[in-house]
Amino acid sequence: MKRLTILLAAAAVLTVGTTAVKAEKLDLVSFINSAQQTLNGSAFDTGSRAQGVGVFDFDTETNVLNWEILYTDVLLQGVETMAHIHGPAGPGEEAGILIDLNLGAFKSGSVDITTIPGANASDLLNDQWYVNIHSTAFPGGEIRGQILVPEPSSIALTVLGLTALMFFRRKQK
Repeated sequence: MKRLTILLAAAAVLTVGTTAVKAEKLDLVSFINSAQQTLNGSAFDTGSRAQGVGVFDFDTETNVLNWEILYTDVLLQGVETMAHIHGPAGPGEEAGILIDLNLGAFKSGSVDITTIPGANASDLLNDQWYVNIHSTAFPGGEIRGQILVPEPSSIALTVLGLTALMFFRRKQK
């Protein structure tokens, strides 16, 4: 019984480790608001009450990026005129347009990033792309959000660690 417990714990650890390495689809997220906006390379909060969220998945094998973005267009200070994904640039920096997005509160699409001049997966996966929604009040962009790779869930690792600790403590008794 003790050997089985140890084997199961070891298998769980190995499974978690190999699953992360074999992942072909990566989830990304963007929290879009005025506080992240820039103007002439400096932070510039437009004061807009509009907010949004974008969810993305990137297939590392096919280089296809899919997205769904939803934001509160009625809270923009102006009327939406354009929306894009820009890069490469970190927070507080500006960059050229990589992908045009449709107008409206809900945006969705898909693209093979190898077809976009200047785009590469490394920049995307290192938080160097951002969503920017432009309006008549702020032609350079009213709200913005970096596209981020979320931190791995520490909850699953904590549970796994506590489970292994329980098994090993039982073994010592």
